[in-house]
Amino acid sequence: MNTNMVIAVICIFSFSCFIATSLIYSYFFLYENSNVTLLFPESPSIRVIADDNQSNFWHPWKGTILSDDPNIKVRGLNSLMINVNVRPYGRLFDCSFELTQNWSDKTFFSFYLYGQARNNKFRIHILTPDWNNRAWFDFYDDFKGWRKLLLPLRKPTGIVGNYDLSKVKGIIWTIPNVRVTGTWYIDRVAVEEETVWSKLLANLKETMEILIYSSAIALAISGIIVQRIQKSPCHENASKG
Repeated sequence: MNTNMVIAVICIFSFSCFIATSLIYSYFFLYENSNVTLLFPESPSIRVIADDNQSNFWHPWKGTILSDDPNIKVRGLNSLMINVNVRPYGRLFDCSFELTQNWSDKTFFSFYLYGQARNNKFRIHILTPDWNNRAWFDFYDDFKGWRKLLLPLRKPTGIVGNYDLSKVKGIIWTIPNVRVTGTWYIDRVAVEEETVWSKLLANLKETMEILIYSSAIALAISGIIVQRIQKSPCHENASKG
């Protein structure tokens, strides 16, 4: 591979990193404007668990009021507004499936959360099929506005008993071990398989850092190569000729 070809490859790589970085920045911008679905497509394998009119789907616990809000939403008719005044045990709401759900072919439990940037820890329990056989997943309200969260079903925060994704019977949302008041929103609760986009969403910060560093390194290498070519005898003779 000649020098010009090397420069071309590095420049193409740098440009690709720049475009990818720009897309991610655009994604964050769309988050702030509640248009998160415009940039990254949903997985074709997505299985929606709860979307519109979720107040009829979830069962609230004492201290939690659920209602459907048509104004603050990501997509569809409405989102679920969650008004919370929780006692220390922290249960918010849950659901029980009449028929056992098989999620063994899915990678993520996903949903949109409208964060309040209060750094509260939420915990979701997946019952397979009961409280003695379950996994739980922790995540934090450390952002403001809508964000899609993808919880890896095979990498839970903790497991009790036999955690079997082919025997899902219920979901419990909690804020553990603390008394909390506030209002949050969720939309488009689903399970889905891994795609290129879901990989990107699951590791946004890491992906952003890799792209920025890769672009900087590639551009620096391009600059060094160009300088060496300009100083080489062959280039000087070609210029004189």
